[in-house]
Amino acid sequence: MASNYNLEKVNAIADGDQDFILVLVQTLLDELPEDAKMLQQAVTSNNFEQTYQIAHKLKPTIALFGIKHYSSLIEIQDWGKLTQKDKVITSQLEVFINSVNKALQEIKTNFNL
Repeated sequence: MASNYNLEKVNAIADGDQDFILVLVQTLLDELPEDAKMLQQAVTSNNFEQTYQIAHKLKPTIALFGIKHYSSLIEIQDWGKLTQKDKVITSQLEVFINSVNKALQEIKTNFNL
């Protein structure tokens, strides 16, 4: 049972096509770790514009796979978009990155990848 992600939306668009689901999952596993790393770097370097762009890019993927703590990603995105220099978002970033890492590990295990 998946607890850090939810494939309900993936299954809905795949309409039972397991090969398509595997392609989506493999694409997630190939791209999300690098995107998460780039997000961390952008936040750490206080690059507001890059933070916004990466977070915005991640939103559909995170939503599609039902990865937990989507709200933390929105806070991170808003931090970048609104150039919130007075706001510290390290805890939101940590929560989001941990959630992504747990989901990726769980997906790898559940799909034997």
